[in-house]
Amino acid sequence: MPKILIVVDPEDREHRALNRIKEISTDAASFKVDYYLQSPDGAKDASSVMAEIEIKKGWLSELVQPYIDLGYKIETEVLLFHRLYESIIKSADIFGAELVFKPLRRHQTLRTLIFTPTDWKLVRACPCPLLFVTHGNSIKGEPVMAAIDIASVDAAHQELNQVVLEQTQRLANVLNADVHLVHAYHGVAVSSQAALSDPLANVPVMDRRKLQFAAAYDLAASINIPQDRVHLGEGTADEVVNRCASEINAGVVVIGTVARSGTAGLLIGNTAESVLEGARCDVFVVKQAEFVSPVKVG
Repeated sequence: MPKILIVVDPEDREHRALNRIKEISTDAASFKVDYYLQSPDGAKDASSVMAEIEIKKGWLSELVQPYIDLGYKIETEVLLFHRLYESIIKSADIFGAELVFKPLRRHQTLRTLIFTPTDWKLVRACPCPLLFVTHGNSIKGEPVMAAIDIASVDAAHQELNQVVLEQTQRLANVLNADVHLVHAYHGVAVSSQAALSDPLANVPVMDRRKLQFAAAYDLAASINIPQDRVHLGEGTADEVVNRCASEINAGVVVIGTVARSGTAGLLIGNTAESVLEGARCDVFVVKQAEFVSPVKVG
């Protein structure tokens, strides 16, 4: 039975991530619901901290009780944190979580330039798949869309495409939903930097477009997805993915990330992070199996 960690955001009145477990049958998984409390700065009275923890424990127990009454197996914990993303990753590791559900928080552009938001840090550092939940409504039966990268043919991106497709099909089975594919292509000449990762970069634009369309259709056919569920758009990946998701009323977008960090992540950015900022549906972020988190959990 898979284990799923759910992060409760005290500012989220809908408790979107917790509510998402209703899409799963009561005997299909076990859950741990965490409430994270900011560690006090300085020598705050220990007794007052413990009192606050007990209050939050009571509140959290009341919050999950209706789900327990429905038959869901849930345990709860209130945790102090210094760096929220690290605490989430460590809690997931201790629990043995295979998935993390978290409500998506949107960020102002200026804020993201000043420091990296928690959601982005989780995208870069969390070893298990992350479901960022955008709303509290049911997504049962709504299309699940796999964001694939046809242009990059290096082994890492090809492997990541397969991970995305596998996870998309699993989600679609749980949600009783159709699978769609989306790929963003360049309609104009690309930069010399892009040419390093795109072997089609120097091919004439129309020929490159035809080749990418053919590759996308072939990939879809290999997993029995009809052509009318393949969406190819011109533009940046985040713009195309979110636009297509809105057009088909997708319930979830599944996207892979190579999880760049450090200077590369700062200057280049990750497509998954950009998709999150513009998403209007849930976003499921996956990585390759061999990914090792920079967060030490031992």
